[in-house]
Amino acid sequence: QWWGAVDTSCAGDLSQAEAMTNYRTLRQYRSFDDLAKLNYCLNFWDDGKVMSIVADAGDHGTHVAGITAGYFPDQPELNGIAPGAQLVSLKIGDSRLGSMETGVGLMRALIYAQKLKVDLINMSYGEAACVANSGRFVRLSEEIVNKHGIMYLCSAGNNGPALTTVGAPGGTSSAMIGVGAYLAPS
Repeated sequence: QWWGAVDTSCAGDLSQAEAMTNYRTLRQYRSFDDLAKLNYCLNFWDDGKVMSIVADAGDHGTHVAGITAGYFPDQPELNGIAPGAQLVSLKIGDSRLGSMETGVGLMRALIYAQKLKVDLINMSYGEAACVANSGRFVRLSEEIVNKHGIMYLCSAGNNGPALTTVGAPGGTSSAMIGVGAYLAPS
């Protein structure tokens, strides 16, 4: 089991930093500081050679998690669709790229979701694609759905230019249920 620490004081003194292990093991997280209000956790990859400091790139995932599994026993009107459901957050967006997803992030997330035997995957990412329904990610998505029986919901995208335009992969892959808005003529 690998352990690591982050010097959030920038003093170069790790003796004051609390060591953490993989988030999935002990569910540990820390905050960079009270002012930033930004939490982070650690993950270790490649037999401990890579320590990943994981922090949110935005609040969309938290928003979706609340809609999905929010649980308020004293205020049930605030509950999500599946109150108290267990969620697994798998980050595919790189904060250094403005939260844009990466191929490595997408593949790792699918592999880990299958390893955990999740029931459902929700992905809010999507964009225009020159060649739809092809590539390693789509093939692995099809395997996840068809071989392992995991339901896959994905954003149909907001690409436009027309009401019938959808993005990839949610609107172009048969492995996923594309979810989008519908505007009826008034």
